[in-house]
Amino acid sequence: MTGPGLTRRGLLGRSAGLAGMLAAGACRQADGTGDDLAGAARAAGAERLVVEHYRSTSTLAAQGRLGAAIPEAFIRVVTTATVHHQDHLDAWTTLLAGAGRSPGAAPVGMGPAMELAAGRVTDVPAAATMALRLEDYLAQTYLALVPSLRAPAAITLAGQMLIVDAQHQAVLRYLVGLPPVGSGVARDAADLAPAEPRLALISG
Repeated sequence: MTGPGLTRRGLLGRSAGLAGMLAAGACRQADGTGDDLAGAARAAGAERLVVEHYRSTSTLAAQGRLGAAIPEAFIRVVTTATVHHQDHLDAWTTLLAGAGRSPGAAPVGMGPAMELAAGRVTDVPAAATMALRLEDYLAQTYLALVPSLRAPAAITLAGQMLIVDAQHQAVLRYLVGLPPVGSGVARDAADLAPAEPRLALISG
């Protein structure tokens, strides 16, 4: 798990630059579109919490609170995912700023659900499982968001982020010993998560 597939560029492609370009276009096209701006605000709030969680996970690992031996693959995944989610947050923030809006709060209940799950994280497998659940929740959030958007650039932006979240899930599933396809922590590779995001995807 130390080959080019786990580098920042190799793991999930060049999503950061694309997100920036799409956000610039979305700013022009989504100005005044209430549904787009409301969805962008919710997405920004969710991404902010996920960035904070990944950074907290990095701190726990550095402090040895996830065990003495931390796999390099896990560190690379956490580091890469942090960068990607910060890029996503920046893209939504740019879109909102272009319309004179500020990032909104995360979906109701997301913060408490994350706190509950984080309290059970004491080692790398638990940390990877929680990250998987967060990525699953975000993916379902974007899947539900896309049909409500109107501006083509905003739709593309959300769709690209959905793909990145799915790629994160594939790597995390591999790390915790699950098939690389499917959803969440289900062991059936044919299982698909519901289109409606549920907080149970985070807290388990």
